[in-house]
Parts: sequence; C-alpha cells; structure tokens
Amino acid sequence: MSPAAVRMHPAAWQTQSLLLGYPDDQLPAHLDLARRVVPTLPDTVAAPMRRFLEHATRTTPGEMAEHYVATFDRQVGLFAALHLRKIKRYRPLAAGGCFS
Repeated sequence: MSPAAVRMHPAAWQTQSLLLGYPDDQLPAHLDLARRVVPTLPDTVAAPMRRFLEHATRTTPGEMAEHYVATFDRQVGLFAALHLRKIKRYRPLAAGGCFS
C-alpha cells in the first residue's frame, strides 16, 4: 500500500494510538472501538489490527500489561539509561552536574 493510501485512514491511526497505550481499565472500550473500525478498512491496513485483536482477546489483562512492559518500558528504560550515560560522559556542564 502506498504512503498516500495509508494516510487516508485517520480512523486506523487514531485507533492504533489508543491500542498502543498501557492496557488499563479503558482497554476493553478501546478494543470495542477497534472491532468497529477494522471492518471499514482495507485489508492491508486491517490485517495487523485483526491479529492484535485476536491476541488481546485470548490474553488476560495481566499478561497484556506484562507484554506492554516488556515491549515498551524496558526498551525505553534502556534508551533513557544510555542517553543519561552519554549526557554524563560528554556533557557534564550542560547537565548541570546533576548526573554525577
């Protein structure tokens, strides 16, 4: 699918942004919204969302939270740790010495 065709589906972008959030008590409402949006999309856009919906349907909320942490929090945490290390090593004055 061309980039122009992908941009023509703002409902897909909005729904995906909701599904990328931490799986809190609003997740069931977000999944219901996705179930309503997916049938309106072309298959190339809808297929990945369908796979996620299938996964979310057979996964407990606790497992969803664990998957989220494993996917996002740990990677971001590692990036942040590397970034702070770089600041400390290469920019101690710019960081105000707060990372010493």
